[in-house]
Amino acid sequence: MILNYRRRKQFIIAFVFFSVLFVLGYIIFSNININKDIIMGASCTDGIKNGDEEGVDCGGMLCTPCDIKYLKPLSVLDSGFIKGNEYYDAYAYIQNPNSQYGVPKFKYKFKFYDKSKQFIDEVVGEGYILAGEKKYIIETNIKLEEDPEFVTFTFMDDNFKWQKQKRVNIKLPIFSKTFEDVRYLQIPAKYQASGTLENQSQYSFLNVDVYVFLLDENNEIISLNKTLVNNLRSQEKRRVVVSWFEDVNVDKLKKLEFKAYTNVFDDANILR
Repeated sequence: MILNYRRRKQFIIAFVFFSVLFVLGYIIFSNININKDIIMGASCTDGIKNGDEEGVDCGGMLCTPCDIKYLKPLSVLDSGFIKGNEYYDAYAYIQNPNSQYGVPKFKYKFKFYDKSKQFIDEVVGEGYILAGEKKYIIETNIKLEEDPEFVTFTFMDDNFKWQKQKRVNIKLPIFSKTFEDVRYLQIPAKYQASGTLENQSQYSFLNVDVYVFLLDENNEIISLNKTLVNNLRSQEKRRVVVSWFEDVNVDKLKKLEFKAYTNVFDDANILR
């Protein structure tokens, strides 16, 4: 009698246990199938918001995030070259129309051609661009075997690795700009441009690139140069001097322009 009661009790416990296990397994399996159907329903290319997409063909587990999918590409606004006594300087003016995303690293190429549009030579480099930024890319002291007629600037890979910019309000203005003929000082430099760089950002930077442009009355570049400023602290003011060792057509000089750039995507560039 006691044995039968114990067996019935064990049977009831086992029945309840396996019933609960079966129900839980059914619920889990059903949810997996439902989620699988939802995910698989996301085509990412059909022009319709379906599956688990957060927008039309974007978001969810399979598709590109919506805020990246609809980013606009970088564009080249201008490019050209300047001839020196023995070397050439090349420049490009590029734009990032996206207000929150930038490109921490990209490769670019300047290609030089002669009058017959025959290729002469090329220069390859790496750059970056912040969110919503317009900036110059320059290469200096380029040695060419023959005189070029024109130069082109291209990005070597249009599949940019976009990154949302977390460090914002980067302000690096330059004040008190001057350009001087210093040949009377009997130093190697012939001309010098100088200005006061002020870091109005909350961050301190290991490296800041400073570009200087000499412009004529039509705002055309007649000469350019660059220097690198190291260890610029937040709120610091630093006098910057850039030297020219070749002749400059100062008769055409009407305007002096400075530009300062720094890569805030690079953690190694942020001083602690």
